[in-house]
Amino acid sequence: DEIINTVGDTSFTVMGEIFDISSRKLAKSELYEVSITDGTDSIIVKKFVKTEGDVEQFKALKKGDIIRVTGIAEYDTFAREVLLRCVKLRYIGVKEVKERKE
Repeated sequence: DEIINTVGDTSFTVMGEIFDISSRKLAKSELYEVSITDGTDSIIVKKFVKTEGDVEQFKALKKGDIIRVTGIAEYDTFAREVLLRCVKLRYIGVKEVKERKE
């Protein structure tokens, strides 16, 4: 329900809960891979981060956070699947955990 095609055929905005985060330092940047799900499907969001502001934004993310990502869908030869190359990321909140009351 939260998928909105914004520009052309390969640019999308998706929203979901983070269930996995990884990062690697590279020569001139840092690579962040964030896996998100909406409960029905999941996708990997990838971003090569170069600015300090972007690094801080990605370091603040954790499992269970809800984010909205606008990016370009592309086939990644390393991951061998389609992923979303992040253009813009927005923090939405934390998933509410529902507890059963007796």
